[in-house]
Amino acid sequence: MTRMLMELHLVKYLVLCRLTLPYSKLKLKSFPTQTLLMFHQLIHCSQNMATKLNKWGSWFILLVVVFTINGCFLFYDCIIVNHNYSETFEFSPQTNSISIGDTLWLSSSFSCLTLIDQEKGVQEEFCNASDLSITLQFIELVKDSLGLDHGAKDSFSYVPVSGVLTGKQTSRPDKKLNVSFAKNGDFYEFKLGIIPVKAGNFGIFIGNAVGVRQPGKNSCDDLANFSFTLSNTDTNLELFEEYLGSVDVPDYERTHGYFIEVVE
Repeated sequence: MTRMLMELHLVKYLVLCRLTLPYSKLKLKSFPTQTLLMFHQLIHCSQNMATKLNKWGSWFILLVVVFTINGCFLFYDCIIVNHNYSETFEFSPQTNSISIGDTLWLSSSFSCLTLIDQEKGVQEEFCNASDLSITLQFIELVKDSLGLDHGAKDSFSYVPVSGVLTGKQTSRPDKKLNVSFAKNGDFYEFKLGIIPVKAGNFGIFIGNAVGVRQPGKNSCDDLANFSFTLSNTDTNLELFEEYLGSVDVPDYERTHGYFIEVVE
């Protein structure tokens, strides 16, 4: 079901339930799709149940739904991201080939005082992030007989200089590594040495930081997304094109991936 259809269903049921909260305050344009779907399913389920009960049971179910939704709306800012920033990482040295035992550095540094919100176009401060972290993904640019990727996290060793390896569990421990920024004065900083221990062609992908919170704020709406891209002028994309068998590389892999050949 599309977002537009879910919004229309939600508005229709809000009118039927005579909710007093104005539609304009719901900010449905930025309302999470999962939440819309949850509300729609909740109301639809209650209507089905109401047909099986007497009118007093029906009114009871309707009141439960109304108060549930109103309660969620009272705190809807807790789940809406109000800041969207864009920053960069860089791999160095910028090269298409390194040897086993050499160090490839991945780094990022930016001020928390001069962040530009990409939607509002204004400069903002966001200096007390509780967990500014991303997921790195490592794959070997070969495919097995089923065409699946090979996780390659263990094809490298890691030396954190700024920031930490969080040790958080991932869905693909053979492929994914969670890392977190350090705070140094007014700057968020990250620097990680990536040392290959195996020869081959590899892709390293940086992730984005979603739902980053500043603790201790008076309101619960101070959440931010950080979109990260690579600033390298050459990411050795031809290695990934060869792996895909196509020059039609998806935008995410094109802006978030760095590709490297490791030799003996």
